[in-house]
Amino acid sequence: MNSVQIPVDISGYDEKSSGKITGQTTIAEYSVSLNREVHNDRRNAQYLHEASLKPPVNFDLTKHFGTEGMFFDKGEVKLEEKSLGTLCSWAMGQPGVTVKEVFGHADFASWRGTFKRICSTLLYKPPKDVWKSINNSGWSMVAQNIGDVIFISEVKEYDSTSNCLATYTGYKFEQYVTSNMPDCSPNTDEPVDNRPTFEDTVELKTVWEKDWNDRSVNMVLQSEIIGTKQFVLGTKRGDIRRGVCSVIKIEEKTMDEIKSTGDTQKKTSQCYGFLFDVLSEVKTFLGSKEACEIAFHPSQGIVSIRSISQADAQSNGHTLSNCPMSSIRQIVQRAALAAKDPATQMQVHWTIPDHVNPDGTPAFCLTVTRGWQYNVFKTGTEDIPDRVTIEDFISKMRHSDVRQTSKTSPTKLTVTEFDARLAQAIDRERKRRKTATKRKEMLSIINGGKDSIEKT
Repeated sequence: MNSVQIPVDISGYDEKSSGKITGQTTIAEYSVSLNREVHNDRRNAQYLHEASLKPPVNFDLTKHFGTEGMFFDKGEVKLEEKSLGTLCSWAMGQPGVTVKEVFGHADFASWRGTFKRICSTLLYKPPKDVWKSINNSGWSMVAQNIGDVIFISEVKEYDSTSNCLATYTGYKFEQYVTSNMPDCSPNTDEPVDNRPTFEDTVELKTVWEKDWNDRSVNMVLQSEIIGTKQFVLGTKRGDIRRGVCSVIKIEEKTMDEIKSTGDTQKKTSQCYGFLFDVLSEVKTFLGSKEACEIAFHPSQGIVSIRSISQADAQSNGHTLSNCPMSSIRQIVQRAALAAKDPATQMQVHWTIPDHVNPDGTPAFCLTVTRGWQYNVFKTGTEDIPDRVTIEDFISKMRHSDVRQTSKTSPTKLTVTEFDARLAQAIDRERKRRKTATKRKEMLSIINGGKDSIEKT
């Protein structure tokens, strides 16, 4: 079977078939710097400024919007960063030696927004106003099973000019009520910059007065999955199409209070039931397939799952291959290295584009020998071609498909130890090259001298 269809029908989810989110566990905290570097600490945490929450409030959320140099959007960076790049950068710094260990023995890994998009699909209604159709259109995702964890990546980004302003107003609200340091006042005249991020324990949200019921469901779907219990909510007034938007009221609410609004509890339970069905089908489907596409078709009222090849999964766009596949495979290979008895030799091959042998086999090898000595060499020779630098080789190696050539028995080697030893190998190779270059220069001088004597 190469495809599966799941009907999007909320009437099919009663109390018995609905679901709930329980047992949320934090396995790590990380923050992302201005340059989108991942750090396993709280260095970019923002601190809630309690005084800013007291009435009366009147925050102009469009302040400085459109002014050059006043808005730096991580979305522009993420176009180059690709879909799950940050998640994989975090994973590479974790101590576990298998993908399953790194991700806390989870079955699935993705962003909470991706899971929320699947959940909220059950509530889909054809938009009457095109302006409101940004988050109510079809979507497409790619899934692959790597190391017994299924990674789901959105293929399509959902953006527009109005969404850009909506993004700005959301982060502007955060700027009004948070500060970089404890006991400091917010600075609303500095640029809005959402590149440095930290996953907050308090969720900051803005909502239009008339959209409260609809937004309450979305807030629960996005926040409950990560265990958020506290919200700071700003009620908005204005017309974002005319560039007018301000916060007129701020409330602090708990997750239970938001779920008790209208039929929020019922709708979120139905959405969780739908999420469970979709993920269960994906897991079953990938049991015999290498990759699949998950797509929502609004006109047909279905979510389809169809088989695709790894090549298709690794095509252009925001798919898994652009960053995470190579990164996650590196974790798998670290596990392979960790499990190998160092008394014997093992070879791991990295396929590098434009550097293959005539028979199609990988042109480069990393050899691990007794004592965990590492050497990088070109197949059939003792050297890497001069036109490939060590840095270039390592860079390509870290973004390539990997194939293990021997089976192993388990021992331990941490990611830090692997990186340290790999760095030593690179340093040794760099020194060897430097020595070889000096020797070549000396020979050139000597030969040059002989030539000049002969000519004389």
